[in-house]
Amino acid sequence: MRALLQEKLQKTRLLLEQRKKDDEVFATHGVNEPDFGDRKKEHQALTLKTDAIRSAHASTEARKAAHEEEKRRVAKETAAERVSIGAEILAEDNEHARVVAECNETSAAVANKELSVAGKRAEHASAEGAGERGCETSQAACQRNV
Repeated sequence: MRALLQEKLQKTRLLLEQRKKDDEVFATHGVNEPDFGDRKKEHQALTLKTDAIRSAHASTEARKAAHEEEKRRVAKETAAERVSIGAEILAEDNEHARVVAECNETSAAVANKELSVAGKRAEHASAEGAGERGCETSQAACQRNV
């Protein structure tokens, strides 16, 4: 689009230069005076056309700049959203790790308690056995039982 506008602008400039040279020749030699007025109108028309092309070009450049600015804005928003999502995921991962650690601690406490209970049952069974046999095997267990 830009190349096409520049090409049209170049052609218009060449035509204006040619018309200007022709107008100088006509003005100097007095040839075709009535044609001079037509040339002036053509010159004005070409000038208007050139201005319109320049305006269209400026408008295109402004739209292009606005589009680039919009792309930058969207890229910034996208990056901010990615950072936000990453922070949420990290927070969820940290919470999950905390819950897993808490579960592991609870499991360890339960296992220790079960081990302690099993040990006490074994001592109690041993003490009962010793009591039935007349405290022959373990004096300490027998004293606890009494």
